[in-house]
Amino acid sequence: MQSFSSNAYGLIEDKQEEGTGTRPDLSFSGMDWASLARAFGWGHTACETADDLADTLTGPCDDRPARQLITVPVKYSGTFA
Repeated sequence: MQSFSSNAYGLIEDKQEEGTGTRPDLSFSGMDWASLARAFGWGHTACETADDLADTLTGPCDDRPARQLITVPVKYSGTFA
């Protein structure tokens, strides 16, 4: 499973701004992705760069649990149609 983490509900912020003209603060912090993965018996890989993600997705899986949470930081900008 892959999660794109912006520490906010960025798409909702964008849609609210698009519809109302104001941008609500829907940010949060302190998400411990590794603990969440462990709670479900999964492994966790935190990718900080595009190269990290590419290496994770194309690298060998022998040393990782069958179920893996991969987190990728993103910064949303603009709106999506």
